[in-house]
Amino acid sequence: MNFVKFILLILICAFSFKLNAQSNPELFVVIQKSDGCIVCVSNHDRWMKDIAPHYSNGEILFLINDLTNNNTVTMSKTQLDSYGIYDPISIYIEPGKVYVIDAGTKKIVDELDISEGTDNVLKTLNSRSPNLPPINSN
Repeated sequence: MNFVKFILLILICAFSFKLNAQSNPELFVVIQKSDGCIVCVSNHDRWMKDIAPHYSNGEILFLINDLTNNNTVTMSKTQLDSYGIYDPISIYIEPGKVYVIDAGTKKIVDELDISEGTDNVLKTLNSRSPNLPPINSN
């Protein structure tokens, strides 16, 4: 049952971000998670609720690299491959890490921890591209 819920969550997240994404995002943010990683589970929702909406115009595309088991790894690989960004992160298999990838060069430009504070994450992401809108944090 948990696997079905997980698949539905991934599909909903991917679909909602795909709908809002421009065809050419400036950055990809790949969140590495695993169901066995307590820090990942407790912070994933915060990233989706407090960080991703700041970039709903598609400047940044948020993706999940689920390292829970072979099935989730395969599904994640397929999605990341579709954007041409699996190879740069394929050697990094640590849940709880977040990789910021330049969409043009497909190179990792920053690494964050999923537990990083929301304001610091927003500042880091905005510093990666001068075309991103100003941060409207409260």
